[in-house]
Amino acid sequence: RAFSRKSLKVSGFIDGDSLKQGQSLESCTIHSLAHLTSNAIETPYIFICTSQTGEVEQTLRQAGFSLGDDYLVMSPPPLSS
Repeated sequence: RAFSRKSLKVSGFIDGDSLKQGQSLESCTIHSLAHLTSNAIETPYIFICTSQTGEVEQTLRQAGFSLGDDYLVMSPPPLSS
């Protein structure tokens, strides 16, 4: 929902958890990272929205993606107490 307020179209989600892959979130399919590296989609741009930022960035760099050109890290808002 936050992306739609900014006029960004989300076409899917990526998750390393194979149990989540194939399911839907906000009317978009959850895929594996292999979906991004296949020819299934043209020039993806990735927004990392997780508390596991370091792990996800490392995985993306190993897959040939680079910060700024291919992905952006979105810091989650702080948890309120």
